[in-house]
This record gives sequence, C-alpha cells and structure tokens, in this order.
Amino acid sequence: MAFPLILVGAAALLLLKARSRRNGGTRSSGRQPSPLDVLPGIDWNGLDASTQRFAHQLAREAAEEGIPVVVTSGRRSASSQASAMLYKVGQGEDLSKLYRDKGQIAALMGAPRNVASWTAILASYAASGRPISRHMTSASFDIRTRNLDRDEIEDLFDIVSEMGGRAVIEADHLHVSPYR
Repeated sequence: MAFPLILVGAAALLLLKARSRRNGGTRSSGRQPSPLDVLPGIDWNGLDASTQRFAHQLAREAAEEGIPVVVTSGRRSASSQASAMLYKVGQGEDLSKLYRDKGQIAALMGAPRNVASWTAILASYAASGRPISRHMTSASFDIRTRNLDRDEIEDLFDIVSEMGGRAVIEADHLHVSPYR
C-alpha cells in the first residue's frame, strides 16, 4: 500500500517505504477505550473534536500493533508556535522544508529571531486566514517517535494513511493531521 510520505531532516535517513502492515492489513472494528497518552501541559482540549476522535482511533489501532501513541503537542497559540519554530531554527532545521508557504518562512527568517517578533507575524498570518501550521487551527497533533523503531513508524504511517490523514516525520515526532 502506498501512503503519503514526507521525510524531513535527519529522519530522511530512515528511508521509510510503503509496505504491508505486519498483521496483513486486518484490524478489528470493535471500539475499545483509547490508549492515547497526552503529555502534561499539552493543549489537548484546544483541538477540534474531529482531530481528537482521529487521535483516539489512531491510538486504538496502533495499540493493536503494540505501538504506544504519546502526544507531545496539540493546539498552539501564535506564541507557542513561535517558540516551537525558533527552537527548530536553533537546532539547525530548515523551516522551508517543513512549511508549505515559503513566503511566510522568508518573512519570519528576515525578522528578529525572538518570540515576540515571530508571535506578531504568526498572529497576523492566522488573522488573515493563512495560519502557518495546522497546530494553530486545532487540526493537528504530534506523536513522539524516539521510543519507536522503524517498523513501528512505518505502521503508524500506514494507519494514518488508511484513516485518510497525513503524517510528516520531523526530527523526533510525527506531525499528524486528520486532513490531507
């Protein structure tokens, strides 16, 4: 099965590829409690209801494969998005490889590299209906990957894709959206 795959930074070394699920693609359709683990301090309640349902279903299906789902980020304000992006820049990540709107990234990179400046810019993008990240629209969340092996990451990609969502692997997490 093919699935949408975007590799970024060091994660490209994983050379993830489409493959069959370990269990032959079968999953039970029964509803069980979600084994989703949301880290303290994450704005989980700020996510829209459909994104929360998607995350819970993903966690249930991943649990059937023995894969833990730990949410490391949910909805972000302009300030928290600015902090996350500045952290990435500080780690040497190329934001133009992570975000679609290259003009927005160029404007940010040309601004003073501090939370206040970037917050103002990101808030203006959101106010104009062009938020830089689905985190700011309550429509995405991040899943920890540092505790997963290659097969588990591939299985998560398969599950997200089969559910109709989109996953992007970043340095230490999967960025997941229920919408493509």
